[in-house]
Amino acid sequence: MKKTGDALPYASAAMDATDEPGGSRVESHVWRAGMPKVDWSYHRKNCNSCSKAASFLSEHTVTVVAQEDARATPLVDSDALKLLASVDQLYVTRGTKVLHLDLKRERPDDQTLLDLTIGRSGKLRAPTLKVGRTLMVGFDQATYETLFALKS
Repeated sequence: MKKTGDALPYASAAMDATDEPGGSRVESHVWRAGMPKVDWSYHRKNCNSCSKAASFLSEHTVTVVAQEDARATPLVDSDALKLLASVDQLYVTRGTKVLHLDLKRERPDDQTLLDLTIGRSGKLRAPTLKVGRTLMVGFDQATYETLFALKS
């Protein structure tokens, strides 16, 4: 694992909850001095969504504390379940749709969670970001903007 900071990959960050249009709650994560931060990033080279996510993070000067390459460190079902045990909110992007699950209030069974987070290869889908106690699987610009409390 490539570390770009001192924090552990699954460490929690400070969170503020804000209401999102439509009544759901979205956690915004702002690091010290107003700088947004990603605790852990899982990406794959030559992946279109991963490139979009990396560009977004770079353009918005979001700090990535720890980063893993999906090809060098493939995460399978058991790894995904451990990661999911450390989060309260899950956002999963599939095409143009974003599914939000509040795992603290109502946690689906493990197989449902794996169906959402594991790709056809049998590995965790990339890109995946862990921000505090929120996990974002896939890339959706509007969700990233909300997650990091950025203006559209």
